[in-house]
Amino acid sequence: MNKEIEAAVGWWKQALSSFVFQDNGDPLQTAMATWRRDRQPKPTPQQLDDFASAMTALLTASLRDGWDKAKADPNWGCATEGRSLYVDYGPSGILLMAAEMAGIRYGTTLFPIKTSMHINPGKVTAKQGYGAPDKVIYEEGK
Repeated sequence: MNKEIEAAVGWWKQALSSFVFQDNGDPLQTAMATWRRDRQPKPTPQQLDDFASAMTALLTASLRDGWDKAKADPNWGCATEGRSLYVDYGPSGILLMAAEMAGIRYGTTLFPIKTSMHINPGKVTAKQGYGAPDKVIYEEGK
């Protein structure tokens, strides 16, 4: 589970530290949300490191009891908190908690909207933006 967590945390840390096009499927709202996000104070390098540490600890605690690589279907349980991270117009529990623990202000507008991530044994996928396809972030053995 450590490699999966490392990949997931790295992806979210990158999303917070770089320009992200805020795509909700509506051109005008997308432009406004992107404009708003681009004008928010960016997290400092220390805040990003603190976010990564907090998120790693939260995911480790969350996944400890629901991580069974021996199950026939490794996607079983992927919708549970911790295994499924998402941002509709604001971040879900673990993402928001990690941002708050790191002192990242404006956390609800810094995360890419309409984004989801699934953390499963041996594979981490994410899709960023309205109707976006899943992209493999990490896959065991590759």
